[in-house]
Amino acid sequence: MKVTRRLLVLLLSLLMVFMLTGCGSGDNTSENTEPAPQEISYEPSVLHVYAGAGLRQAMDPIGAAFEEKYNCKVEYTYGGSAQNCSQIILLKKGDIFVPGAEEEVEPLREEGLAAKEQRVIYHIPVIAVPIDNPAGITGLKDFAKPGVKVGLGDPTANPIGKIADKIFEKNGIMTDVEKNVEVRTPTVNELIAYLGLGQIEASIVWEENTVNATDKIKTIAIPENENLIKTIPIVELTCSENKEMAGKFIEFCATGEGKEIFKELGYKPYDE
Repeated sequence: MKVTRRLLVLLLSLLMVFMLTGCGSGDNTSENTEPAPQEISYEPSVLHVYAGAGLRQAMDPIGAAFEEKYNCKVEYTYGGSAQNCSQIILLKKGDIFVPGAEEEVEPLREEGLAAKEQRVIYHIPVIAVPIDNPAGITGLKDFAKPGVKVGLGDPTANPIGKIADKIFEKNGIMTDVEKNVEVRTPTVNELIAYLGLGQIEASIVWEENTVNATDKIKTIAIPENENLIKTIPIVELTCSENKEMAGKFIEFCATGEGKEIFKELGYKPYDE
C-alpha cells in the first residue's frame, strides 16, 4: 500500500514537471519563431549638395543627421544661388540644389538639369536692424528717410537682394531707398555681419538668418500685405550620380528628421 502511494506521488510529480516544462518550451518556441527586426544597412556613399549660403545653419546639421542614418556623407558647396546655378550649368556635376527661393531654379530648368523638385519650407523676409536701432526703424517706409544707412543683398547674386527690391517696388519707395543703399552683398551672411558691426542701420534678410545673432540684431516683421513670402524647394539634378540618396535626401528634408531641424531653427515647413 505504501509502495503504491509512493509510486502515485512520484508519477504525479513527474507529470507536473513535464507539463511545466512543456508549457515553457511552447512559449520559447513561439518567441523564437517571431521574426527579428532587421536593420537596413547602406553602403558608404557621397552626396554633393549646392546650397544657398544663408541656409548653412540648417543644412549643416541636416547633413550630419542624414549621414548618420544613411551612411552617406553630404558635401556642401555654399554660395549665392546665382553662383551655384552657374557652377552646376558649367560643370554638370552634383546631386542636389537648395536655393534661397523657388525662382532661382529656372536657369536649371532651362538647361534640363532639374530632375525633381520638392517644396520644403517658406522663406519669409523681415526687416533687420542693429540691436539699439539707431535710425529708429519701425517699418519699410523708414528705409526711404534721408540719411538712413541701408545694406541690401545683390539682386544679381542672391534671392534676398531680388526680393528686397521687389518689396520696395511693391510699396512704391524703391527710388528713395536706392539713394540710401551703402552696400550690396553677394550673400545674406555678409548683411548679418554688417548689421552686427553697426556699419549699416537697416536691411532686409530672411527671418531665420538672425537666430544666432539676437544679442546684436533686432528683427521687425513686415505686414503680409506689404511682404513677398517665398518658398524653398530641394531639387534633384539630372546629372546626379547618386540618385537613390538624392531621393532620400529630399524625403528626409521634406518629411523626416530634416524637417524637424528646419522647424527648430525657426523655419516654417511648407506643408504646415
